[in-house]
Amino acid sequence: MSDHVCFQKEDGTALTVPLTPAGTVDLKKVAGLFHGSTERPLALQMHLCTWSLVSLKNDNCKLTLALLRASTGREGTSNDPFIVRFMDGPAEQIGAMQSQGDISAERAARLAQPPLARPPNLDRVEEFLFGRSANLPISADALSQLRVLDPSIAACFTVDDGSARQLASLLSHSVTWQPAPGGEAAASEAVNQILINVLQGIDRLAGAQASMRLEVCIDCDSQAGQVRACAGGLPKGRLVGGPGQKLLALWEERSSECSLQDAAADLAAKAPSHVPEGLPYLLCFAVAGLQLQFYAVPSPMRGGGNPPGLVPLGRAFELGRAADRAWVVAAAVSMYRLLSCFGRAQDSPRTPLERLAQAMSSL
Repeated sequence: MSDHVCFQKEDGTALTVPLTPAGTVDLKKVAGLFHGSTERPLALQMHLCTWSLVSLKNDNCKLTLALLRASTGREGTSNDPFIVRFMDGPAEQIGAMQSQGDISAERAARLAQPPLARPPNLDRVEEFLFGRSANLPISADALSQLRVLDPSIAACFTVDDGSARQLASLLSHSVTWQPAPGGEAAASEAVNQILINVLQGIDRLAGAQASMRLEVCIDCDSQAGQVRACAGGLPKGRLVGGPGQKLLALWEERSSECSLQDAAADLAAKAPSHVPEGLPYLLCFAVAGLQLQFYAVPSPMRGGGNPPGLVPLGRAFELGRAADRAWVVAAAVSMYRLLSCFGRAQDSPRTPLERLAQAMSSL
C-alpha cells in the first residue's frame, strides 16, 4: 500500500501528501500545501456530491485512510483523488454545513448505549454479538443486495433516509468492499476495511466526549507461514483505547495458505496471558486468508489448573461474500459497545470481593 495519498481541488490542481506515522492523513497539512495557510475552511466531497466541512483547529482533521475512503467513495490515488474545496464566504460555509448536517455523530454515540454495567456472561456473548438488531443505516443498493443474499442479516439494516449519511457511507463501504484473495497483506487489508474500519469510524463519529480513541497496534515482525505459537507472546494485532490506551481486543492473521485452525491455535497460545485485570474475558478473532472467526478468551484461572481455551463465537465468516461481510459489520457494531464496557471495567477499583466473584464466575 502506498504511503502517500492524492488530493485535488475542483479546478484540477492536485498534490500528494504522506501518511502520518500513525497512518492517518492530516488535512491541515493538505490545506497548508494548497494555500500556504489553514485560515480558509476546508470541505471534503462526500458521497452523492455533498460536502462536509472539516475543522482544522483540532485533531479531528487527522483521519484514517480507511475512513476517508468510506466517507468519500474515493481511493485517494492519482486516478481517483479525494476532492477538496476551500470556502470563501459565510454563505458558502452555511451551504456546506447544511449538506453536512446529518445526525451521524448522534447515531454513532447511541451505538454504545445503554452503557453495559458489566460484560455479558461468557455463555451470552455470542447472542450479544449476533442477536442485536440495530437498524443500522446503509445505502439502498447494499440493502437490496443483502435482502436477496441473506434476509436474516438484512433485517439488521435499514436504508439511510439522508439523515445519517456519514454513518451509512461508513457501514456501506465495509459491506460492499470486495477483498482480493492473496497473502497475509491481503488478509490484513480485508480486516482493516471490513472490521477495523467500522470500529474506528464509529469511534471517530461519536465525537470527543464519547470516543475511546481506538488505535491499532500491529506486530510486523512475523512472516506468513513462519509464525510459531509462543505462549505469552503478543498476537499479530491489538486494539487499544481509552485513558492509558488499555488493551481491548486481540487478533491473529494468516495468509490463505494457512488454515483458520492454525491462526486460532496461535491465538489460543498467546492471548490468555494478556487478558487485562478486571475482565472475565477478552474479545478476539482469527483470520486466515478471507476467513474470519470471532472468539472469547477467558481470563486464565488463578491458583493452577489448565488455562481455558478459546470459546468460538458464531461461525466462520467468508469475507469474500457480501452477506458474511454484513454479519461481521453488525457484529463490529455490537463489539464497539462491549469494548466501551471493557475500558470502563479496567478503570474500576478491584476489591477482594470483586476478585472472588470474578474467579467464581470462571468456574
